[in-house]
Amino acid sequence: MKVGVIGTGKMGENHLRMYSTLINSCQPIGVYDIDYNKALEIAAKYNLKAYRKLSDLLNNVNAVSITTPTQTHFDIGVECIKHNVHVLVEKPITTSLEQANELIQLAHDSGVILQVGHIEVFNPVVKELEKILSNEKIVAVDVHRLSQLDNRTTSWDVVYDLMIHDIYILQHLLNKDIQQIFALGQTYNNVIKHAIGLLEFEGGIITQLTSSHVTEDRVRSMRIITTKAFIKVDFLEKKIEISRSPKFCSDQLNSYYNQQSLVEIISIPNGNALRLELQEFIDSISTNREPKVTGEDGLKALKVADKISRLILNSDPKFKK
Repeated sequence: MKVGVIGTGKMGENHLRMYSTLINSCQPIGVYDIDYNKALEIAAKYNLKAYRKLSDLLNNVNAVSITTPTQTHFDIGVECIKHNVHVLVEKPITTSLEQANELIQLAHDSGVILQVGHIEVFNPVVKELEKILSNEKIVAVDVHRLSQLDNRTTSWDVVYDLMIHDIYILQHLLNKDIQQIFALGQTYNNVIKHAIGLLEFEGGIITQLTSSHVTEDRVRSMRIITTKAFIKVDFLEKKIEISRSPKFCSDQLNSYYNQQSLVEIISIPNGNALRLELQEFIDSISTNREPKVTGEDGLKALKVADKISRLILNSDPKFKK
């Protein structure tokens, strides 16, 4: 299967590098970028071809990764689908719900695979959490995804850049409808840079998401309260710690003793999330099945992000700067 990458920024090069490790499943062909010199530079590193025209790349591949700025996803996605090229588009799927719906319908009508790059669902930590939570009744979840502000993220809305990851993770793990959404945040130059979302899921599960572009530390953490345990998750360190509630236990002599809180450290298997994501994309094309993260999944997360962003932008001015 011949694959290409559209966009040669940091994420685009990451996709190229990972595709080059999947040579038993695909054949990287080339790259396209509106900056042809940048495309030449990246293509040379991986011994690939840089294309001057998007159509020329699309005429030579079966599938592509779209790693360009979000505002270009729709137009590029439409062009790919018109060429019957399967698409993995980075999150968010598009800038608007209308565009997302149209892109999904176009892919469906054309028989083209459309996968959205919600990469965290391929994180081995999330896969381990799926197993753990299958035996737990969740009460509440608190998520933090924090980063420093830099030149690259100055114009990015933190809800669409960072929080949308956790929106999708929660939708994936809980598999329940959202009943209510509340949000607060602060804007800088009319762009949301710090956001808090409070989501109530079906069954009364309360979740709080905090995302920020203005912190000194890089944080990717989750705290889960269940009826039987407290679960701490560090996505960066790939670590899960489970504290079980103290309880009375009986030994073989029928004498009772008090057991202190039991802490369990979960060993997380190695695995590169992006490599797993790209392999899933290739496999879904090869077997003609839906990918793990469909266009509809991307739209579902975008709807919540859109609601949170609108709530913050339309909130009382006292919450803005």
